Amino acid sequence: MEQTNQVTQQPFFQYKTTIIDAPLPSLGKIYPFGSPLNKKESVSIREMGTKEEDILSTLSLMRGGKAVDMVLKNCILEKEIEPDKLVIGDRNSLVIALVLASYGSSYNADVSCPYCGEINSKYEFSLSRLPIKNLPVEPVKEGENEFKYILPRSAAEITFKLLLSEDDREINEIVEKLKKTTTNYTKEAAIEQNSSFRLKKQILSINGERDRNKITSVIDNNLLPILDSTSLRNYIDEISPKIDTTQEFKCRECSKVNKVNIPISAEFFWR
Repeated sequence: MEQTNQVTQQPFFQYKTTIIDAPLPSLGKIYPFGSPLNKKESVSIREMGTKEEDILSTLSLMRGGKAVDMVLKNCILEKEIEPDKLVIGDRNSLVIALVLASYGSSYNADVSCPYCGEINSKYEFSLSRLPIKNLPVEPVKEGENEFKYILPRSAAEITFKLLLSEDDREINEIVEKLKKTTTNYTKEAAIEQNSSFRLKKQILSINGERDRNKITSVIDNNLLPILDSTSLRNYIDEISPKIDTTQEFKCRECSKVNKVNIPISAEFFWR
């Protein structure tokens, strides 16, 4: 991520605001013609200030999942870009760049060891030089978020999209609502329904059929073989553009080494 500085000054105060050119792993290939993101490979973002601190301090915004997008909207220099229209991998790249510009590369987080279960408090990770996984395939049409895949079991031809930030938030809101309104709603049920909701959002057509109700009925009526659904999810994960946040982790208790994903939570924005 390329870093520059922009001088802001008053007669009594001068400061060079840090600006980072955050890469878009999608390379802008999936955004429609006319979109400010079409064929765009990076976005300039500045560090956070006191206005962004106010937003992040508002509990209702944090709980509703809107605070981060509001902060991104404030800090992205190209004001016509809407954060919730970004695919998840591009948005996460901007989030990492925002934190990198605001706090530097060091990030401390609590990590549970997968071997002994010990909580390693304030384990230090580095946000600099995280590998970028660019979009490895071309969409069905230039400027469209649509890709093809042949299911291995049913041999059906599927077209699907990569989820946008707004899709991800909508799915999470539905699952959270079910948790509150459904008696004995288990963690396992939440995971299962989350996966189903994502498939409904991602699948755009089955053998040329694009009717949303018909596509939903295939999933709701358990007509999609598990080999097909698993294979599709794995393929989507394989081609999804993203910043690779896995880093080496050595447990302080048992000294075993493993790779973990850097935890990105609300604490990611605070030091």
